[in-house]
Amino acid sequence: MKNWRNNTEASLEAMGDKITQHPIKIIFLIMIISFAIISNLPKITIDTSTEGFLHKSDPALVRYEAFKEQFGKDEKIMVVVKAKDVFESSFLKKT
Repeated sequence: MKNWRNNTEASLEAMGDKITQHPIKIIFLIMIISFAIISNLPKITIDTSTEGFLHKSDPALVRYEAFKEQFGKDEKIMVVVKAKDVFESSFLKKT
């Protein structure tokens, strides 16, 4: 049980020695790694759709796509009404 602790501590001590012996190289390395990560930030996209969680050939997704083709897609429709007061009873009774 204590052997892995000793090995871990020895590894961390060796890493600390390397960092203190070569601080400029370490800073330069961290800057290169950071730049590589930061340069890809604009390419990151987030897909929160239900379909995004399933593989393209997943049977559930295939059935869902067939369902959407048959019964229509789940797009949203907005209806805009212009009135002075939408909640007036005379306006609400219009057909």
